Amino acid sequence: MDDDKTIRQQFRDKAPVALPVATSTVSLDMIFESALLQRQRLKANQQSAEWMGIRH
Repeated sequence: MDDDKTIRQQFRDKAPVALPVATSTVSLDMIFESALLQRQRLKANQQSAEWMGIRH
């Protein structure tokens, strides 16, 4: 169980570095919203096509 707690804390510590969020204490919902915003920024700035996943 300590491993889960450590991984969760690492995620919360690293998310603000990679995403436009304020602090490591923001909610998971805010982190998710920030990931969506970052995705939109990358798409707009790099003018890349949307990845639709792997098709079988």
